[in-house]
Amino acid sequence: MDQNVTEPGTPEIRTSAKAVILHDGHVLLMRAVWEEQECYFLPGGGQRPGESLGDAVRREVDEETGLTVTVERLLWLREYIGANHDHPVSEANTHRIEAIFLCTPTSDPGQLGGHAQDEVQTGLEWVPLGETPAINLLPLAIRQPPSPRHPRSQAPTSAMSPDNAMDGIDGRVPSSTREITTGQANRVWSVDRPTPYILKHYGDPSRAANEVAAPRLLARYRAPAPQLLAASSGSSTPPWTAQTVVHAKPVPNDQFLTELAEPLAIIHRIPGTYFGGLAGARQHHGWTDYLHDRLHTYATAAPNLRSTARLLRQEVEASDNAIQPVLLHHDLQPSHLLREPAGSRLLIDWELAIFGDQRSDLARLAVRLDLDDPTPVLALTSQQEPTTESRLRLYWQIHLLADAALSTDPAVRERAARRLLRRR
Repeated sequence: MDQNVTEPGTPEIRTSAKAVILHDGHVLLMRAVWEEQECYFLPGGGQRPGESLGDAVRREVDEETGLTVTVERLLWLREYIGANHDHPVSEANTHRIEAIFLCTPTSDPGQLGGHAQDEVQTGLEWVPLGETPAINLLPLAIRQPPSPRHPRSQAPTSAMSPDNAMDGIDGRVPSSTREITTGQANRVWSVDRPTPYILKHYGDPSRAANEVAAPRLLARYRAPAPQLLAASSGSSTPPWTAQTVVHAKPVPNDQFLTELAEPLAIIHRIPGTYFGGLAGARQHHGWTDYLHDRLHTYATAAPNLRSTARLLRQEVEASDNAIQPVLLHHDLQPSHLLREPAGSRLLIDWELAIFGDQRSDLARLAVRLDLDDPTPVLALTSQQEPTTESRLRLYWQIHLLADAALSTDPAVRERAARRLLRRR
């Protein structure tokens, strides 16, 4: 996909051809980093003079993915006028007509690798169809395109929408629905339908974005978490998700650490491509940047703890933060680990998920367990290094500072502040 911007003073109308390539319930997307965000595009690009749109899409798909495809039919026609969108200055003279075709692969779908990839392209991925509304797929309009009026031109709704059983979910709370809200960041309902689901409404769009992106990532790695069924595309108020109902019991407190070890190890094997963020959250160049940002947030919220935040910042600066980031749950507590009837374990509540140092997860767990000393959770780590305990204690204090500055429960704030002052 050519993301080049038309130079000012050279207005033109440019045509391009894009491909919705379907195979075995998946759509092929191009991973990219564009305008400092990780995102996905459909394969495709500009039409050449004398080239038909069908030939253009076949050539572009071959260049960017290495696949040969059969063009089935035109799905959508999109017009983009830059002056009417988010970049009126840089794209004031851009006017594109994009033809989006349904395609099927005629070469091996497992053999990917284009010979002339786009400059913003970072990879290729077969994404399950039901997950496309939840990812940062650009342009936004193709995540859940409107149903066409004429039946002859009807596009396959499965191409860019959730599973058919979930097509009726629109984020509204159905009648006779039971509210099961327990937290303060969102409201939650249990919806008893032919396909039952849990509906969540979020007050914070960034948390909503994380709880869309995290289950999708977990599903890709077959990690123990609920399945995302449907989600808002970013324009709903409030943002919402629908997830599978989990018929499971909380793991007893006295067994919690023992039973957490296996699912947590699976989660911590999931690598990350950037630090301190997942979706809808500010991204950082490194783990140190993320920690500094959090410390600044806590110090701003609790001026009486600025000296503590300053000392912790100095410890962060003095530490070796060159880590390989992994996925973190970051809100571990006994009520978030469930045992299914079959005996498997599930970790729920992923709205605080980030990428970073796995020892930060253990430190957060020590805070949630209300421990006066964090070292008992070291039994869960596979990263026994000389600095492991000192890093754990540093993160533990940072998480205590978070509770002391931001908790909505006065008792939690006071208890965390007392522990911090004792440590100083």
